[in-house]
Amino acid sequence: MALIKRQKPNDSIKKFESSALHKYQAGLTLIDGGDDRTGIEQLGYAAEMLLKSAYFRFMKSRIGLARITTAITSRMLRDAAQEGVRLHIRYDPESYHSLLFWALLLAAIRKDHAQPLPSELEKEMLVRIRQLHLIWMIEDRYQPKQYPTEEVLLMRANVAWIRDNHQQLWR
Repeated sequence: MALIKRQKPNDSIKKFESSALHKYQAGLTLIDGGDDRTGIEQLGYAAEMLLKSAYFRFMKSRIGLARITTAITSRMLRDAAQEGVRLHIRYDPESYHSLLFWALLLAAIRKDHAQPLPSELEKEMLVRIRQLHLIWMIEDRYQPKQYPTEEVLLMRANVAWIRDNHQQLWR
């Protein structure tokens, strides 16, 4: 029997944002139902998609994205990682899943294009992302882990902040 070759569906800003909203709601529902580990996974995913979408929205016209439905390619992700190197971001993109990498890249690229984030917004974003980065660590993902209540509450609050300030991050 021949295997069917499946193509990976294209990512886009619109898909990132739609997925983020879905995963955010799912995360809250899971946590409210007592499944903190899976809920935190979903919230971390939502934060990642929101940061990626903010970066690509800001860079949209500069990298040839005609609209928010235009495909974001593997090449664009690699180019973002190269921008991180050029801008001296010393954090591993972690296969393009690092919250800290995307937040630092967004702040640095905006400065590089003479459109920095307002200083208080950047400071608040980076404080919250550093907290999230410590809770939603790559090596802990998909591992049976118990999260203390304070980490669950911090995760909820910080991802809600990213969601609530998403437009300010890219406009």
